[in-house]
Amino acid sequence: MNISQSDHFNTPNHTNTEDKQDQLTNIDKIELPKISVLVFFLDQVAYAIETKYIKSVSIFTNRTTLHKLPIFCQGIMHVHRKIILLIDLKCFFGISELNEPSPHVIILNHPNVGMAISSDEIKGVIEISYHKIDTQPLPNKIDKQFIKGTGSDSIIVLDGKHLIEQLGNYFICA
Repeated sequence: MNISQSDHFNTPNHTNTEDKQDQLTNIDKIELPKISVLVFFLDQVAYAIETKYIKSVSIFTNRTTLHKLPIFCQGIMHVHRKIILLIDLKCFFGISELNEPSPHVIILNHPNVGMAISSDEIKGVIEISYHKIDTQPLPNKIDKQFIKGTGSDSIIVLDGKHLIEQLGNYFICA
């Protein structure tokens, strides 16, 4: 079978402006990866942490203060038959001195240490498009290693994995 040159080059032209317009219109319909985050407040500033780093959210009434713990540790509490260390993120981040704990507690998912962070208020779980997190440095006191970036409505998205690893390092005995 012979293929003539005219048959060989008889392919559709993809530079049609209508095709390009359709492709641009379809870009808006592509679903970008999203992350599920729990939004909470510290001193009226919204923070978020990915839900995969959270075991549960609780309200507590009792805690026991212990001496010789790091300054940012508010004490321990008993939750779900486990002893949990209560962390004051405002103090850990250097935003303020150690505060009286709020009853709103976010129990973190650490494999070896039971720990929780107290928050002033818990807003709830939302989804944020991963590509819409602004990674520009923020003008605040928080060490940049703990921040992924800023989401919509100026929510500061924390790096949950790094935060949990660093907090856990304070309490794991060698």
